[in-house]
Amino acid sequence: MKPISFLDFRPAPGTVVEWTVSRDTAATVPYAPIDPVPLSYNQELHLKSSLAANRTGLPGNPWIGTSFDLVGAADLDALGHAFTSWMERHESLRSGFRPSDSGDEIERFTLSADSIELVREPESFFESADMLHDYLEERFAAGTDPFAWPPLVLGVVSRDSGSTVFVALDHTAGDGYSLALAVWELETTYEAFLDGGTPELPETGSFLELCAAERSRGASITAEDRAVSQW
Repeated sequence: MKPISFLDFRPAPGTVVEWTVSRDTAATVPYAPIDPVPLSYNQELHLKSSLAANRTGLPGNPWIGTSFDLVGAADLDALGHAFTSWMERHESLRSGFRPSDSGDEIERFTLSADSIELVREPESFFESADMLHDYLEERFAAGTDPFAWPPLVLGVVSRDSGSTVFVALDHTAGDGYSLALAVWELETTYEAFLDGGTPELPETGSFLELCAAERSRGASITAEDRAVSQW
């Protein structure tokens, strides 16, 4: 994966196919119970700044994304399975956020892995790279709202000569390191499903456990703490 600006991301035209959560999955979101795991410090700062931007009519925080290429036309069934498996495996992708009833705090909710169902959207063909670039720019901005779960856009530009898989998400759901790993995981899973097998993947760590540990450690720090004096 080579980091580039979106201005330089101009995949060749082709047929765009996207995956979104099903109506059944989306219907569970308003009733999802509060997850007691606290937000990480970065998540809290990011979400509160997004809320402030929304209230003042300013642009929100930018999305992050990645892409990788497949040989030939994409196998849409295998790719759909790969996207679903990716979301099932990572609780950070299944976590969402909403303002509390008072509006002063932000709540986390986390959907179960078995509630995740993705559906394939109708195909759209783009004749030029500029038209495709403009479409993706609008989709990535609109589809990564951190308060509209899931804040991610999943899809592919499929062509007989080769295909481009793309993922865009809000920073609460991932970072540059996790996107680099996502490319490997999605490629590995896609190839396994394509061959009719089961992907062999390592166990995932828990980002939510990290959030809890980070907050616990932060709450225990005093002015006399060694970390404070070193800082």
